[in-house]
Amino acid sequence: MDTLSIIVKLMEDHGCDNLQLASALGLNRQLITDWKAKRSKSYTKYLPQIADFFGVTVDYLLGNEEKKPTPATISSSDLTPEEQLLLLRYRSASDDIKLAVRKILDVPTGKEELVAVYHAAHTDDCAEDKIIYRTKEEIAAMENAPESDIDI
Repeated sequence: MDTLSIIVKLMEDHGCDNLQLASALGLNRQLITDWKAKRSKSYTKYLPQIADFFGVTVDYLLGNEEKKPTPATISSSDLTPEEQLLLLRYRSASDDIKLAVRKILDVPTGKEELVAVYHAAHTDDCAEDKIIYRTKEEIAAMENAPESDIDI
């Protein structure tokens, strides 16, 4: 089975329409229609995101491995409408929001650990206070950096 057929089959299995997949990937619904009509092969650029959306590997999408069901697999028919909406909103959320949700739910990210740092705005620059995310290495480098005129 080719990659496009696998994607279409996953869409059918998950009860996912063109709009849902397009929204999750941040794309136009017409692009998904073009993929299905074989007018475009641009789906190859989105294989990691498509694999993440359906909970499979890129190798599975390429036909190189069989899908291994996991005990925690939940079909979309098992989800309430509210859970389906939450899942769709999560999938289309920014990386910062996804990171925050994973932290709240204590789900490992598989990426380097980020730390939220409170950044107080200077009175000179009309900017607001904000939270920025830094790696532990970046924080250690900042702590060991010499003070500047701005810090004083």
